[in-house]
Amino acid sequence: MYLLFLIATVLIFLAVCAVYVRQPAASLYHPLSLYLAVHGLIFVIRPWYVWYVDLDALYIAYEFRPSLEAKLVALAVANLGLIAFAAASMWFGREPMNFADQATSEERRSMRIPFIATAALLGPLFLYSVWLGWLNRMTGRSLTNLDQTTGVMTSAGTNGYIFGASNMAVFLLPLCAWLFRFRPGALAVVAVGVLLMQGIGTRGPTIVAMFCFALFFMYDKRLRWPGWRVPLVAFAVLAMFITVGNDRGLAIRSLFVEQDLPHWTGRQEAFLARMDFANLEMLEYLTATVPAKTGTHEYFVDQLQILTEPIPRALWPGKPVGQPIRLFNLFDYGYPIGMTRSLPGEGWTQLGYVGVVLWCALWGGVLGALHDRLVRSRRRPIHLYAYFALLSLMFVCFRDGLLLSVLRYGIFAFGPLAILMVFDRFRKRDALGTLRMTQPPDTSPGERRRRLAGIEGRQE
Repeated sequence: MYLLFLIATVLIFLAVCAVYVRQPAASLYHPLSLYLAVHGLIFVIRPWYVWYVDLDALYIAYEFRPSLEAKLVALAVANLGLIAFAAASMWFGREPMNFADQATSEERRSMRIPFIATAALLGPLFLYSVWLGWLNRMTGRSLTNLDQTTGVMTSAGTNGYIFGASNMAVFLLPLCAWLFRFRPGALAVVAVGVLLMQGIGTRGPTIVAMFCFALFFMYDKRLRWPGWRVPLVAFAVLAMFITVGNDRGLAIRSLFVEQDLPHWTGRQEAFLARMDFANLEMLEYLTATVPAKTGTHEYFVDQLQILTEPIPRALWPGKPVGQPIRLFNLFDYGYPIGMTRSLPGEGWTQLGYVGVVLWCALWGGVLGALHDRLVRSRRRPIHLYAYFALLSLMFVCFRDGLLLSVLRYGIFAFGPLAILMVFDRFRKRDALGTLRMTQPPDTSPGERRRRLAGIEGRQE
């Protein structure tokens, strides 16, 4: 029976892909392309690997064994989530990507000074955050605490915003490459930035940064689908992902500093055996536990954490660990350490099958609508940055399944964007002030207003 469900999962995936590629809007810029890539890896390809090698490492770690019913329900939930997301994203994201109104060369050049000012302002914070991450690895000390009763990580000894500030480079580096037309100097800056981030030992930010880089590169080349160069970058990122996963960035740190700590001695796992891709086992834990053991769903009260998460614990000593309202604790029924629910899993936890449809369709519909809004816009550099950064974030959000992930990582994407917009506004104000000073004295007020309106329109 389980093998039949695996076959059905493959057929459903292929059917959705066949319908999607026939849509005029289909391209790498569409959110469904990214969702299909994530779903295909964790819910289509990897389950066959788990079944073939009889992988049970996560079951041992989680201290549970799913029944056949829970395993079948998990596959059904994943497929239902795919269909809901695909239908909503294709319905609200219908506009085909075109490059007729691509950002002009003048606009790209005009954004370089605001970008350099933003990078100069945020650069020291980025370097300090990287230094904290490297120090954490080199000394063996931890800047986070694990709450054993809930599995939630909290900051220890430093502010979480400062510790996570290195994630700003995830979005600023691809923008740097695009604004400076992928010249060797800009690419060298990107390479150094990626190496510094990888030295921290985390892998997710690199995946997000390289996908954002690919979007900017393809847009620059007016491509709707990757050419031969993008897959080469993808393979390079994959190799780095495996290397950093094996030694937690030790090899990269060793290029810059000498370390007294021994080499990473953790267990070397096969690529598909990693917990990073184990959303199926995590979904099985949820279908086996909620609501059969918990007695209730969560009814989306966990989303209230977006209200408490931004408040630093230093300002709120009694801040709840994790979500402020908790109807049940998954750690009462096992040890799901490091669990990421995925979109279907979050929907199931909140409201069963109905929650899966609502949650996945909501994400698909919103992202599809944002895709169409970008296509219909004039697509200034700031518009491209905002959409490409958000779409790149979905690598994390699709895997976590939480709106909170947008908040946690989005602040490092859209915080720099806000600063960039402020510097851009100052640049425009200076340009308009210069125009006023150069107006002939005999120009009438009405004529001056018309000229200023024309300049502002060209700059917008």
